[in-house]
Amino acid sequence: MYTLLYTPSQDAVVASQLINKGGLELTPLPELVNLAQFVPFGIINGDGYLHGQTLEFVSHLPSDRPVTYVHIDNHSDREFDSRWELGEVSYANFTIPLGRLRNVSRVIYLEINPRFILDRANTAEYCIELLSRCEVYSGQHTTFRGLDFFNRNPEKGDWMAIPKEILEVAETNGSVKSIANYKFDHTCSIAWKSITDFDPERIETSDAYVSIDLDVLKSDVPIPTNPRFKRGILSLETLMELVRNIKQRKNIIGFDITGFYQNEHTTQTDSLVDIVRSFI
Repeated sequence: MYTLLYTPSQDAVVASQLINKGGLELTPLPELVNLAQFVPFGIINGDGYLHGQTLEFVSHLPSDRPVTYVHIDNHSDREFDSRWELGEVSYANFTIPLGRLRNVSRVIYLEINPRFILDRANTAEYCIELLSRCEVYSGQHTTFRGLDFFNRNPEKGDWMAIPKEILEVAETNGSVKSIANYKFDHTCSIAWKSITDFDPERIETSDAYVSIDLDVLKSDVPIPTNPRFKRGILSLETLMELVRNIKQRKNIIGFDITGFYQNEHTTQTDSLVDIVRSFI
């Protein structure tokens, strides 16, 4: 039985009221509390600018239970921006330190727009960390700075674009295996597959934590999100199917839903309730 909670932001309060009307009961998230006591739990968070709070949620999970973090979002939230350089964790970069938590075995990105993960993919450290500790699945094709970053290897079926100098470093420290057959002819490093190829068995741990940013959904899904964040191409049905598939094969010990943005048209409840119900 999941403990359903909501953060004190105004957007989360409104979202929780709508979900309560849909027949589910949510309670306020207590301040200064260790979330481990609520496992398994679900948290309704506020606007996308608050997504960085997921780092705190995951850090509260039991340290003796390895967990795979699944990030379902239109953005990677792992930018090496000015805030990161100053040591500030924000909504735009929090999955970097999250992936380095001791209890997090691996980070899986689902439905990321490749542009948002390639924008900062320009250092050896970034590229090797992506290849060794992360997997990226996307339904979107993109070009980056005028170059096509999708190299198709027909034998493996993966999309890769890795510069030779990164490959050499990766092979030296052993962080990447069995990638010698790929073609490397671009200036950035990234590896991903289509979201349709995602198999929950790629989650190597028994436990999983799932974080959803609602901007991953297509714009015609009647859930309001902050217009400053570009919406993705995922349908509501596909999102719920992803969650159900993970739940059938793995133990989801926690989840959070971020990105709800109240406006004058905030009256629709069914879609939001359906997403929560797909977990429980």
